[in-house]
Amino acid sequence: LAVGLAQAALTENRTEWLPGNFGGRILSDVYNSNPTAAKEVLTFFAAAPTRGRRIAVLGDMLELGEAGPALHAALAEVLNPTTIQKVYLVGSIIESLEQALKDSYPAGAVSRFDKDAKAALTTVLENELTADDIILFKGSHGIHLEDIVTKLRQ
Repeated sequence: LAVGLAQAALTENRTEWLPGNFGGRILSDVYNSNPTAAKEVLTFFAAAPTRGRRIAVLGDMLELGEAGPALHAALAEVLNPTTIQKVYLVGSIIESLEQALKDSYPAGAVSRFDKDAKAALTTVLENELTADDIILFKGSHGIHLEDIVTKLRQ
């Protein structure tokens, strides 16, 4: 089993560490997203070693139906400003998480962008990231966070 796992081909954009052009590391998990997987990767990321900050970019989790806003807001349970210092949200459904984080995160530590404003978010990240930082990207494929991951790797 260990040999099989060691030789298994990993699917691109599913929880893979990548080098960033800013000197730090990117944890890319942008192939798909659901509430359970998002909580698990956030918990893992919050414990990942870094000399700098942990920054999370979270996109809408699509196809959750009427429960979508509540399921997004529930991600606040695993987001803590002492372990993940900045949170960038992408999409409209995820606005419920933005509201849920207002009481626990300091002003300016949580920002939300429309899914069509990824270029603006990319610029913000390019200006903010340092070689000591690590950044997580997690969202449904339909949000296309891989576009930002690609820009931060060039």
